[in-house]
Amino acid sequence: MLFSALTFGFNEEANLDEGALWPTTFALKGLTAAEEARIGALVKKAVS
Repeated sequence: MLFSALTFGFNEEANLDEGALWPTTFALKGLTAAEEARIGALVKKAVS
């Protein structure tokens, strides 16, 4: 199976810690309003 996806990630300074494990990179196969809202929320949390 071959598919294309965009990835985006955060560096270690991002405020996304959730205990000892947290996501640093995400794969995105498409961009809908729901994904756009989730990305926006992650970015806001990362820079807070």
